[in-house]
Amino acid sequence: MTLVSLFLAPLTFLQAAGKSKPNIVVIYTDDQGYGDMSALNPKSKIQTPNLDRLANQGIIFTDGHCTDTVCTPLRYSLLTGRYSWRTSLKSGVLLSDGECLIAKNRMTVASLLKANGYQTAMFGKWRLQMKFPGTIGHRDWSHPITDGPTEHGFDYFFGIPARFMPPYDAEPQSKSDIEIAPSFRDDICIMTCTDTAVNYIASHAESAKKGKPLFIYFALS
Repeated sequence: MTLVSLFLAPLTFLQAAGKSKPNIVVIYTDDQGYGDMSALNPKSKIQTPNLDRLANQGIIFTDGHCTDTVCTPLRYSLLTGRYSWRTSLKSGVLLSDGECLIAKNRMTVASLLKANGYQTAMFGKWRLQMKFPGTIGHRDWSHPITDGPTEHGFDYFFGIPARFMPPYDAEPQSKSDIEIAPSFRDDICIMTCTDTAVNYIASHAESAKKGKPLFIYFALS
């Protein structure tokens, strides 16, 4: 299905479901090839039993299309249903700190579902920019980070602004370098986000059964 129809799919669910609204979980993987999933390729070097179970119990779409093939613009289209080139970004990807590519008050899948009674949460990599307090070398982390997922339809966010790949330099090597906390560990980032997402679902399961369904956007780094 196209990204625009994926954006409209929750609305279709809502119209068809009536009072019974389904929980929705979107798992967005980064740099996954068609043949990386063992349900689609038995000879895959990595077996993916949990994804295979989803495929076997659901539907596989074998003719897919996207608005772009890199990180930022595709995430923009996924969340807004708009072509990425309608924004100021015409090539490449964004960094971590800066004005979010999603314009203020623009509808997203999250804000649409939130307006229809959903609990909305995001886990993982954002890569659409968010505003950090202060400037590089002069941050005041007692102030909130703004213009991120919670300003664009999500009730809760646990994740990272972009992907950080080691090795990390103690001092910035260029103006585009991303700041990394000394405690950050790339090797456990995905597992930490996964565990947090699973715990969030478990802790909100009861309220979901009582009429506050979940929308989870899990964007792997």
